[in-house]
Amino acid sequence: ENRKLNKNTSIISVEEPNVILIIMEGIAAEVLFAKEKLTPNLNQIIKKSIYFENIYATSTRTDRGLVSILSGYPSLPNVSIVKEPDKAARLSFLSKEFKSNAYSTSFIYGGESEFANIKSYLLNSKFDNIIDKNHFQQKDMNSKWGAHDHVVFNESLAQLKNIKEPFFTTILTLSSHEPFEVPMEKIIKGDDRQSLYKNSVMYLDRSIGNFMDKVSTEKYYDNTVFIFISDHGFRVGDVSLSLIHISEPTRR
Repeated sequence: ENRKLNKNTSIISVEEPNVILIIMEGIAAEVLFAKEKLTPNLNQIIKKSIYFENIYATSTRTDRGLVSILSGYPSLPNVSIVKEPDKAARLSFLSKEFKSNAYSTSFIYGGESEFANIKSYLLNSKFDNIIDKNHFQQKDMNSKWGAHDHVVFNESLAQLKNIKEPFFTTILTLSSHEPFEVPMEKIIKGDDRQSLYKNSVMYLDRSIGNFMDKVSTEKYYDNTVFIFISDHGFRVGDVSLSLIHISEPTRR
């Protein structure tokens, strides 16, 4: 049952909850209610969560989306702020806010953090621990961009076992990025861009489902808030025609 929240509604049962922020690569809102039922695990999470339906990406690139999510900074039309280190250093950072409240902080990504100068931005954010493709074994470099999502989620579980609570951990996925090659048998047939994208979304959803099943057995689970957000969408012209008939109405 969906209920409106008022300003006095309490949604967190502990004073200093752990926070796991999962930034999903290129997930358009339309896929959540597609007729092909691409995201059954995320849909189950939505049913027992607070779902923000009127939220818009600030841009179409990961480097800009990260800055909006972690620093609350809007995308600029002609330049990415992460490529201006002196300016980026003066931004606000969620990780710094958590650190000031005695939280352990970490950033986990299976790709190359130096790409688009993101590493510089992350260093300015003062995460205690930054894990990227250099942390993974060569056998796990199994996609164009680095380690696939299920590998990254498994590594995240291993890292979280040893982190001091309370913690703020950001996990950035990558497998639903073009060319959308994922370690899963194709369910949506076809080699066109839409079909490949939708298959990659299904793989990410499965990876999230497996992660949530495993993390639910950890001792810190009941003290943890999970936040799922996309860094940006998928170009509307590529996705809207195939997703225009949704199987479930969005809630108003």
